[in-house]
Amino acid sequence: MQSLFSFSQLSNISLALAILLGLTLSANAQTLQNIDAAPNDRFSDRITIEADEAGAIRLVGQLDAPDPSEFIYETTATLIPGQVDTFTISDLPPSQPLLIFMEMESDQATAVLGLYDTDDNLVTLGYGYYSSAFNPYPTVINAVPASGTIQLKVSGQGDDNFDGNIEYYDYYTYCENPEGCEPFAVAPHGQTGEYTISMLVGHAETQGDIDFFTISGLTPGHVFTVAESAFEYGLKIGWMADDGTVIARSSYLETGREQLGGIVPASGEVHLVVTAYEDYDFQGGHTLSGDYLLEVETRPQ
Repeated sequence: MQSLFSFSQLSNISLALAILLGLTLSANAQTLQNIDAAPNDRFSDRITIEADEAGAIRLVGQLDAPDPSEFIYETTATLIPGQVDTFTISDLPPSQPLLIFMEMESDQATAVLGLYDTDDNLVTLGYGYYSSAFNPYPTVINAVPASGTIQLKVSGQGDDNFDGNIEYYDYYTYCENPEGCEPFAVAPHGQTGEYTISMLVGHAETQGDIDFFTISGLTPGHVFTVAESAFEYGLKIGWMADDGTVIARSSYLETGREQLGGIVPASGEVHLVVTAYEDYDFQGGHTLSGDYLLEVETRPQ
């Protein structure tokens, strides 16, 4: 049984998140300061934070995954046991890169996605997965055919021929048939649950969040260190000159943290940029999100 759907164009998708954190630690610890209190994703909009008398500070912030606002098509549907959902999308630019993302709303649901041509031939397939946030890894990577029309089919995992059924084989029995063994049982797939399919067409670059800030009130000539204290996937920290060029990049330590160090310039200010680990050039080329905590300390040489 098949169910037909149509895609609607996205008006806007936003995965922007906010941190409202104003926690005070014990009397012997510094106050956590939130560096995401204002837009600071450009060097010119960096946030300035005053260090305490000891030149120590703890900063909390958040990196966001790319906003897939350049996704052209998106739809949400519900998978029903024994049912195959079919989508037809036309008027696409031929030969352009085609990225299709499929996400399951429940970690108990599994599905398979098939990309078909206009003659109903399977081109490639991929598998849907559960994700609580935008996942940058596409389910299917291909190119728009010359016709500009594609067809997608969704079924329960195991139904790779998209007929709504799952075939069960006895792989422990020798089979002389060169075409393969016949299934000993056929049953409708039993998967159910809501899913979302998004499609990106063309050479769009996904840009992740970057945080810029300045630590002021430091003692010129002192040594400063900036260390990653907590981030699930790893940060990259950069020290920047007054014109926004990168002076130094953090290094990965045996402790499992990124750390950056240098000498406080005559201005008493240190400009920093924070991004996810894979964005070595600090251009936003990452696909990670999460809260992070930085510890900044200074000492005489």
